[in-house]
Amino acid sequence: MKTSGGDINQGEHPECVSLLGRLESLEVLIIENWWSVKKVGVEFLGIDGTIETQTSSSPLILFPSLKTLEFNVLPKWEEWEGMTGWSEEEDSHKTITIMPYLSSLLIFDCGVLITLPNFLRNTPLKELVIDGNYLLYSSAPVAQGCRKGKGEWPKISHIPNIEVHKEFVQKDGVYQIDDDEMPSAAFTSCSGIKTFL
Repeated sequence: MKTSGGDINQGEHPECVSLLGRLESLEVLIIENWWSVKKVGVEFLGIDGTIETQTSSSPLILFPSLKTLEFNVLPKWEEWEGMTGWSEEEDSHKTITIMPYLSSLLIFDCGVLITLPNFLRNTPLKELVIDGNYLLYSSAPVAQGCRKGKGEWPKISHIPNIEVHKEFVQKDGVYQIDDDEMPSAAFTSCSGIKTFL
């Protein structure tokens, strides 16, 4: 199957989602209108989730050509699960490579998202945009996690351009926020990250 882009709406063959990570020419993927999804798990990657079970002689590359990934309108999405056993200190990233060309991650209207996956720290992301999370106008874990030294920051600090609710947290690699003067509404949108499948 040769495809450079895909748009998956709720109810459109959810069993096929686990196959997407193996499509060699998929460059753009938009997941939208998944109203009941609470968790995006390792099934999204097309694997069972632990490093220990992925012991193959050749490295595994998931989403080998993906450049842009967008999640749009997943109002119950709370968790985006990474891989159990994934660690920068170990050789995990040598046996499994996830999204080696991902440059843009866009998350819109996913107002209750709490966590980002651990593998993001190993991607070459240039842009992270979180916006339109209309439910998040109060302080939330992911929103606060987008701040320097907070929860999700170790996973995203390498991304040169991080924009949350139309305000840059980091621009061209320079942190933009004075945490003492930061209004909570600017980061509220960032906490809109939850789970799939």
